[in-house]
Amino acid sequence: FARQAFRELIVETKTRCDGRALDDIRSIRAEVGLLGGDVHGSALFERGDTQVLAVTTLGLPQEAQKVEQYLAPQEKIKRFLLHYDFPSFCNGEVGTRLKANRREIGHGALAEKSLAWMVPTEEDVLDPFEIFSGNSLIGKRPSDTPFRHVVRVNADVLGSDGSSSMATVCAGSMALMHAGVPLAKHVAGISVGLVAPETHSDFSKTNPIFLTDILGIEDHYGDMDFKVAGTANGITALQLDVKLPSGLPLNWASIALEKARIARVQLLKIMSECIPEPAKMLSPAAPV
Repeated sequence: FARQAFRELIVETKTRCDGRALDDIRSIRAEVGLLGGDVHGSALFERGDTQVLAVTTLGLPQEAQKVEQYLAPQEKIKRFLLHYDFPSFCNGEVGTRLKANRREIGHGALAEKSLAWMVPTEEDVLDPFEIFSGNSLIGKRPSDTPFRHVVRVNADVLGSDGSSSMATVCAGSMALMHAGVPLAKHVAGISVGLVAPETHSDFSKTNPIFLTDILGIEDHYGDMDFKVAGTANGITALQLDVKLPSGLPLNWASIALEKARIARVQLLKIMSECIPEPAKMLSPAAPV
């Protein structure tokens, strides 16, 4: 009954359960520098009832993570890490966990890949996309001064009502800049949902309804959760979860990507107003 009522409200009135229009994003709050002491960089990003606190810590090159590769002649050195924590209290539950669950690992990997394109390394010269196209879709990383530090972002979800992984991308981007990591551009993330009428099996006869910045209930009762992260110039990572038996038609995916782009530009503007560029100086507590 709840699923039917949810879908009928959207299909018949084009109004969502929280009163927003289909393309509206929730109220945004963005802050940096909340934590003092030895913290190198911190940021809080709040979108509706979803709230993420991100902390950036810098380390020396020898502290990089070494990952063994069985089919490669040498081990991989990982210099940017993101840890995503989703405690029970953030969605009103009790209980403890002794290790990260599958959801935390997956969401953390998505957020890490979303930001990794903009985090400079010692070897950076050109953005990888320039090698193939001659034009960067994302924007060049800063390459004039090599950035030697190992970078770790800890993202703690303090409240969750949908799209916490994309809120992690936004909080992480601001925390990196606050710590003085020379990101070329901010990275923001948004989730786009879908309600497809159930009266037609032929996609060509249906009028899909797309929802920008979905709530938890819209993820649960809707037909899609399309997470898209990127800069003002292009996409750095995306993930599609779809419940439609036949998958998502390409023309629908194109519409969803455009709606994500429009919302992403709005988010990037808010984030840039909070912290427009990386801090000029590293924290006194950061290693040199």
